[in-house]
Formats: sequence, structure tokens, C-alpha cells
Amino acid sequence: LVAALIARATVNEEDEEEDEDLDDGVKVLGDDNFDNFIQSNERILVDFYAPWCGHCEQLEPEYEQAAVLLEEERLTTRLAKVDATVEAKLAEKFEV
Repeated sequence: LVAALIARATVNEEDEEEDEDLDDGVKVLGDDNFDNFIQSNERILVDFYAPWCGHCEQLEPEYEQAAVLLEEERLTTRLAKVDATVEAKLAEKFEV
């Protein structure tokens, strides 16, 4: 029983940590969590964006809505985003 409670507490802490990196259902990725997120999910669509980009601003509400719908439907596809102005190394790695 104690082991089960400890395991449950660990899972809850991990869920809370993961939720901290969510922005309206979209996982916020950076150099510190990018590889782990990619490896631990079956399908991912990553949006590399710049906060000042008009096209990026137009996409944002639709992207967030899609992330919520995917989660509600319990589909394995996850949506994530990378601020290419902050995460320059990641943007360069993927030629963004």
C-alpha cells in the first residue's frame, strides 16, 4: 500500500510538472525538454514560432484549439511549440 501511494504521488508530481509546461493545451518546448518530449510521444507536431510574427499570431488560437480537441479525444498526437527567438539552438538545428 505504501509503495502504491508513493508511486501515485510520483505520477501526480510528474503530471503537475508536465502541466506547468502547457500553454492552452500546447506543450512549450525548449532545449531542456525537447528531446525527452519527442521520445516519449508517438506523434508530435511542433510549431517553431516568433512572438512578433503575424502568421504565427494568426495560427496560435487555431493551434491551441486543435491541441485541446486532440486531448479531449484522447488521441496520441500532441501539439508543441518552440519560441525560435528564445531557443535559437533548436531553431538552428531544424533549420528554422
